[in-house]
Amino acid sequence: MTARDPWVDQEIESVRRILAAVSGHLSPWRVDGVEELLRNDEPQEALLGIAWDLGPLRDQLPEHVVRLIRELAGHTDGVHPAFQR
Repeated sequence: MTARDPWVDQEIESVRRILAAVSGHLSPWRVDGVEELLRNDEPQEALLGIAWDLGPLRDQLPEHVVRLIRELAGHTDGVHPAFQR
């Protein structure tokens, strides 16, 4: 068994913070999906799902959440245009 990259743990925690801040804007289906992805060490996939659901609501989100999504997504292909740098 190989050790998990500490960066993955940091990303998972960051996505959990985003999820806590925006869960009221997401469907229960999305929340469940994000939690499943995080349990499977897939924080980038979880983040992309959140970003696509929240893209149309970007102007309603706290600025710190928008910044964190942009920071985590970086130059990830497939992130919603509202969060692209």
